[in-house]
Parts: sequence; C-alpha cells; structure tokens
Amino acid sequence: MIMKNWIVAFGILLVAVLLGAWLLARTDGDGGTPETATTTQRTYSSETYGISFQYPDPYTLEERDTGNGERWRHVITLMRKADLPPPIDGEGPPSIEIAFYQNNLDKRTVAEWITGTNDSNFKLGPGTYASTTVAGRAALRYRWSGLYEGVTTAFLAGDAIVAVSASYLEPGDEILEVYEDVLNSIQFLR
Repeated sequence: MIMKNWIVAFGILLVAVLLGAWLLARTDGDGGTPETATTTQRTYSSETYGISFQYPDPYTLEERDTGNGERWRHVITLMRKADLPPPIDGEGPPSIEIAFYQNNLDKRTVAEWITGTNDSNFKLGPGTYASTTVAGRAALRYRWSGLYEGVTTAFLAGDAIVAVSASYLEPGDEILEVYEDVLNSIQFLR
C-alpha cells in the first residue's frame, strides 16, 4: 500500500514538474507573459496621413514611399525584429503592412478599389469581402493567398485608401493576433 501511494505521489509530482517546465518555456523566463505578447507598445503617429496606431516592441517599423509620378503611395511595414535582416534576393518573412494609396483623383469607394485594382490582392482570394469597422469607420475585410496567406482590411482616410494587411503561414500564427491588435489601436487624427 505504501509503494502504491509513493508511485501515485511521484506521478503527480512528475506531471507538476513537466507542466511547470512547459509553462516556463512559453514565457519570457521570469514567469511573465510570452515573449511575443504585446505588453510593451510603441506608437506610430502621422499628421500627414492622419492616423496613429500601436505595435508591439518585438516588431520594427519601416516606412517608404513606393508611388510613381502618377500616384503617391506610402507603405509602413512591421516585421519581427527576430526575423531581421530579411534574406537578400529572397522573400521576406511574414509581416504587417499599412499602405496608403492616393485616392483624391479617382475617388474610388473601398469596394471599387478592392475589386478593381491589382494592388489589393483581392483577385488572389475567393472573391468575397465582409463589412467591418476600424475606429468606427466603415471598412471591408477579405482574405487572399499567394506566396503567403493574407488578410486585408481596407478603409478610407483623408485622400487615401488605407489597406492594412498581414501575411502569414498558418491560421494560428502570432502575427494575426498582432494584426488584430494594430487594427484595434488605430485612431484617426482628423
């Protein structure tokens, strides 16, 4: 009877140790939240584009103008610092992209932009979109598939159509949580 109790006690202790080791491996080492959690936030704000948002510290932000002489386009890319530098002459890691497309000339609706331009990647998906909101403004969301899987939420802001996209490999990837957090933190400055 004593041997049986000892085996049960040892089994419970072993399960507790394994569970503790598993939980510690998922945290930042001090018993806190997972290393990739969005506990420390950075803020991006632009009067030029009339928008601000927050993104987690494990990500880096890069801005660039990618337009041409006919249309301006400004792109903000968020990538995990751990994935840098991206490969030379290769595809970069999954990322979040906030792109501002000039719209004061064509004055397209979001639906017209999504279905009528190649910039949207809409044609790479099933051909459907759903209504949603971003900071109280009407927006449309859709999925697409190319080299990576992708999701985009598009809306109007000033003279631009803003497309917030995330590329990912698997539906449960952390970047999708960060994408939702970025969308939920968006504020319009005008």
